[in-house]
Amino acid sequence: MSPRSDRPGSALIQAACEDTEHQLFQVAVAPSGGYYLIAHYAAMCLQPQGDSSEPRARIVQQRCRAGTGQAFQLESQSGGRYTIASLKSGLCFNVPGRSLSSGVALDQFPCDGGDNQWFVFQRADVP
Repeated sequence: MSPRSDRPGSALIQAACEDTEHQLFQVAVAPSGGYYLIAHYAAMCLQPQGDSSEPRARIVQQRCRAGTGQAFQLESQSGGRYTIASLKSGLCFNVPGRSLSSGVALDQFPCDGGDNQWFVFQRADVP
């Protein structure tokens, strides 16, 4: 998320892992199928900006609600990595330009198997 933001519409950004609560997410089963990704710090669900089905829409946090706009499919890849695809659009979470820089906002893009669309889930003990 934008650093420590609890505001609706804040973008999901790439940053070095710091083991802090603003980098924690809960994975919850969505009634419509798939999973919700809930930002622990803000208690909001991730979704494409404006509930868009278009490529390049940023991934943001919004108040959680029912439906497929905030539901994602997690598909296992090699080495414990996953792709995260929207149930609504089929587009994957994507780090634009394969950037390694901190502060880059994630978007959604057609799934292409690139390493800029792979994510690792690590268990965290939340107080």
